[in-house]
Amino acid sequence: TLESVIPNSVVSRWPIKSGSGSIVEDTVSRNNLSIQGATWQSVGDATGGYELSFDGIDDSLDGSIMPEIDINVAFSFAITVTPADVLSEQAIVNQTNADANRFGISVTDDGEIAAGQYDGSNFLAVASDSVNADTRYRVVYTYDGVSEGTLYLNTNSTTSGQIPFTNADQGFKIGTKTSNSGYFEGNIDALLVANEEFTQSQVNDDYNRQSWT
Repeated sequence: TLESVIPNSVVSRWPIKSGSGSIVEDTVSRNNLSIQGATWQSVGDATGGYELSFDGIDDSLDGSIMPEIDINVAFSFAITVTPADVLSEQAIVNQTNADANRFGISVTDDGEIAAGQYDGSNFLAVASDSVNADTRYRVVYTYDGVSEGTLYLNTNSTTSGQIPFTNADQGFKIGTKTSNSGYFEGNIDALLVANEEFTQSQVNDDYNRQSWT
């Protein structure tokens, strides 16, 4: 089955499938995400039948800081997004650790999705690629644990580009910066974190696990 190809390195996984409630359950490590304003939306071709809709004003998902997301270790982060607006800066995910290490994926103000990391002094790994509004994308960011990050949009990779939209306040948030600003407008589905740098083959498998019909 498609479930059988989920890598053992996945440390947190949040399928958007319950359709109700105030949390998104982490089916691997119980780092559940608290829903702050985002609403459940039944979407026939969503992977679990539902997505969470964000209004771009004050909606977010809040969770505990993920130690696996760090400038000093290899990791991968995957999420499905359908941006409603691609002409303003909006945070898709933002984490800042206690030592000021930052990770972010964001929509930029010129129609791109950007991803990267900050070590407290410099952005060490950045990548971005163009997107369209009201189009679903599987976004996967992988990091080698040293200096290079790769952004995949629907399995197509890029390793250079714009700096993502992040903030220095500590926390782990989906749909906004950790400072509760730069809110995302659109839908989000099927998130995961893994403690390894995904290969192209693993990114392809992850893409094929999603529903695109």
